Amino acid sequence: ADLVRAAMIRSANDACVAIAEGVGGNQAQFMAWMNQKAKQLGCRDTNFVNPHGLHDPNHFSSAHDLAVIGRAALKIPFISQVSRQKTAEMPGNWKIGPKRLLINRNKLLWRWEQSDGLKTGYTRQAGNCLVATATQINPATRKPWRLLAVALKSRPNQSYPDCRKLLETAFGSFARQTVAKKGEILFDGGIKGGAFSLEAVPSRDVVLPLRVSESQTLSRRVQIFDLTAPVNQGAPVGHVEYFVKVRGQSKRIADIALTARERVPQTLLARAVPRVGNRVKPWHPALRIAVLGLLCGGAAILLLQRNHHARRRRPHSAFRAATLDSPPESSRRHR
Repeated sequence: ADLVRAAMIRSANDACVAIAEGVGGNQAQFMAWMNQKAKQLGCRDTNFVNPHGLHDPNHFSSAHDLAVIGRAALKIPFISQVSRQKTAEMPGNWKIGPKRLLINRNKLLWRWEQSDGLKTGYTRQAGNCLVATATQINPATRKPWRLLAVALKSRPNQSYPDCRKLLETAFGSFARQTVAKKGEILFDGGIKGGAFSLEAVPSRDVVLPLRVSESQTLSRRVQIFDLTAPVNQGAPVGHVEYFVKVRGQSKRIADIALTARERVPQTLLARAVPRVGNRVKPWHPALRIAVLGLLCGGAAILLLQRNHHARRRRPHSAFRAATLDSPPESSRRHR
């Protein structure tokens, strides 16, 4: 915990190296994990070669990717809490005394009440960099709303006012709107071999920052994977994309995963007939039995129907014969 505080608050490069070697065994392994995690998060323009961020031609990122990484980091409560600390203490040594005071270099924390993170950075080649966060009450929901801004290659001390201006503009221009509730059915349709229809739902509330003008043009498109039953409850089944109109053009602003609301079992026929890939295996014994069973069942139904009709017709025919061949009672008495 102390090493993380030193790295986050004081930008201690030696703490970053100690974390990498302590967790990964060596820096190379730790960097491999960092790059793997970046790809999992969706970063496309990022490559790490060291744990501290000092200049290297092959060590790079982008404003978009740093925003993605910062958003993921804030989901860790300890990181979120440490990033907003102005000061912290950790054990000292024989040179400085029993305690070491850490002072956060993020000047926005000291100058703006809404500021609550996240991380500064500087090299001569990259210039002054800042990933900044701030929190305000969202007027639409009356709940705290935390936004993030990124400034790269700024002039000295310019990253702080730049990020503040970006954040204040965002707070004044956008409002968080819930466009779909957790568990809300966004798709209800059949899948191959399914005993009943698939219901696809988001696993969390879908809340989007929207301008007032954008909310009027909001649209969505649901895409479901090519699925074959059975599908388990909670399994990924597709995604929903949200779009708004910007200068007459449709712009995608969110892509949310969808999961199965309930389990979709196979039909009895799909369970009985084996498959090779997506094709039914030809002339398999189970297929022969299924087809033979259907034929026998159909023949039995036809036979039962014929016998039933025959039994209903016999009494009617006998009555007709008796009526036509036998003289009336009055005729028999006259004889």
